[in-house]
Amino acid sequence: LKRLGIQSEFAAGLRITDAATIEIVEMVLAGSVNKQLVGYINEAGGKAVGLSGKDGNMVKASKTTRTMVDPDSNIEKAIDLGFVGDPDKVDLTLLNQLIGHELIPVLAPLATSHDGQTLNVNADTAAGAVAGALGWPAVFLTDVEGVYRDPKDPRTRFPRLTPKEVEALKGEGVIQGGMIPKVEAALSALRAGAPWAAIAKGERGVLEAVLRGEAGTRFTL
Repeated sequence: LKRLGIQSEFAAGLRITDAATIEIVEMVLAGSVNKQLVGYINEAGGKAVGLSGKDGNMVKASKTTRTMVDPDSNIEKAIDLGFVGDPDKVDLTLLNQLIGHELIPVLAPLATSHDGQTLNVNADTAAGAVAGALGWPAVFLTDVEGVYRDPKDPRTRFPRLTPKEVEALKGEGVIQGGMIPKVEAALSALRAGAPWAAIAKGERGVLEAVLRGEAGTRFTL
């Protein structure tokens, strides 16, 4: 976007996607980034298949509506995020053709609106929706080891959280900024049918530790 002179804007931790940006988002996420990940997995001995939520009408979404409190007036205002969507239907027909055949789907977080428009979906939200539809755990790998009361003290990591506890921590300002969309995606995955969700640091061996409940922050109803 910077190379093409398109200014990036964010609100409530989410990118505002205008008509010019959605073209670049689709080209990069469904094109170069998706195929890089596919290449890495294949080089490591896996069999990856690059897809997006648009393929097979896998993910249908409605335009995102968000509000945020204006810091100057303290008034809650609606935010227009442009071509950004929230998943409201996941069709597993295509994925079910791949699962069980040693193929690893790599999904770019794009969806189709009900009138055929391409929508940019927050990657965590898209992953949570697909995991929930499959009835599988949703594990979000990021650059932090989970949710902390004090990010500078690893002893304050929350090993488990419920939706009620999450709301309390958001009210206290413990969960804020870029962590909010990840936590909201974890909770939405639970509501969609995932047995549990977790946020953990993406590093070698962490997935096995997360599955054992020894790493990250696990969310349960």
